Amino acid sequence: MSSFDISRKRIIRHILELESKNRRLTPEAVSQNHKILYDEAVELFGTWALALEYAGVRIRRKGNDILDAKSIIQQLRARAGKLNSVKAIHVRRFNHKLYRAAIETFGSWSLTLQAAGIDRARLYFGPNNPRVNNEQIFDLLRERAREGKSMRFIDFACENLAVARLVDSRFKNWNAALTLAGLRQTDETSRESETVDIELLISLPNALNASSDAPQTSPPSADNSDRC
Repeated sequence: MSSFDISRKRIIRHILELESKNRRLTPEAVSQNHKILYDEAVELFGTWALALEYAGVRIRRKGNDILDAKSIIQQLRARAGKLNSVKAIHVRRFNHKLYRAAIETFGSWSLTLQAAGIDRARLYFGPNNPRVNNEQIFDLLRERAREGKSMRFIDFACENLAVARLVDSRFKNWNAALTLAGLRQTDETSRESETVDIELLISLPNALNASSDAPQTSPPSADNSDRC
């Protein structure tokens, strides 16, 4: 037996020992109370969740530890509205509870973003999603208004995070960008406003799956670079 396998067995025994003592085995609790165990498990298994899976242990969570689908969607949309990364690797690193709940609820990160109404193809700039100049930004805003789409910043950021970051860096203020584009400002265009129908977003993946046989146009692939 290799030293790698021996180390894994040692980690599993330690996990089972904590389980037998009814200790909390959430990533937050273990990383705080048993940091060496947690770090070794992540190094040997890749993730704490996978180490638990190998040990055959399920986390017993308190009721207030559980995030439902609505809370997951609200938190992800709030991240996008603040121009924070919604890339899986960053959410997993800085908010493991949210990441874990999303995977358990929706099955994958791509399905989670889809449920939250976040467009993966427009998260980043790349060869197939080039940067735009100011006039092109104004055109995007005018087109959005003509189509009757929400002009709230959070909704725009969820649908086009790459350009939303440009708007923030160039104009500093969402209403200022709307004014320069010749669009009317209202209280509803506030950057902090979020009145999206969460229940509708939750039902969206089912509706999309039901129409999966319909011809679809693939979105342009996006560059994987991002900032936290």
